[in-house]
Amino acid sequence: MTRKIFSKDHRTFNQWLNSQKPGSRYAKRMTRLHERFPTMNLRDLKHVRVSDYDLSGTKWDTLAPDQKSDRILTLEVLRVMRKGEHLKNALANIGIKKEAAILHLGKYLTKERGYWRVKPSDTIEAEMHLFVRGEGYTTIVTTNSQDRTRIGKYLAAVGLALKTGDPAVLTPFENMVITGANGDQYEPETDLEALFEMQEVQEEPEFMEIYSS
Repeated sequence: MTRKIFSKDHRTFNQWLNSQKPGSRYAKRMTRLHERFPTMNLRDLKHVRVSDYDLSGTKWDTLAPDQKSDRILTLEVLRVMRKGEHLKNALANIGIKKEAAILHLGKYLTKERGYWRVKPSDTIEAEMHLFVRGEGYTTIVTTNSQDRTRIGKYLAAVGLALKTGDPAVLTPFENMVITGANGDQYEPETDLEALFEMQEVQEEPEFMEIYSS
């Protein structure tokens, strides 16, 4: 098979890149796009839209059902990569295609010296469950990695408290407030008796699914 020529004057991407002004915004953009679409030529890359390669800024409620599933799996990829795992291994262990993960990580995933790396924080929206004071077990849409981490730690503490009967593990979360994508504020339930009551009405122990990225 004949390899597609990258541009009119350059057979490969590297040849084209070497002809560009070092560090130019245009060259950087084409480099990022080439990393995501390595089989495209320059003409095709110029017509790529942001939505074609970056869904990280797309709001949760506007995603299709299959895209929501991919985003949840992608956030798990993000979590383990922040712990030092390589992208290839993370994809294989979690079971999501590379193209889908790259699409949802978007600007939070970059390639440096041949390795894919993720940024230390993000503002990707995702749906999570939370025991909310006065409301019960509630679904909320989080807006950043910091809140996902806080909820993950809270849910881990809830699981431990329900298992051991020790309310002290919930003390660090008594003043925690999470602001959802809708602007509403949610206060996690830290009363152990209330949590036991909430647990009893749950048909499935979904709260044990921990997102700690």
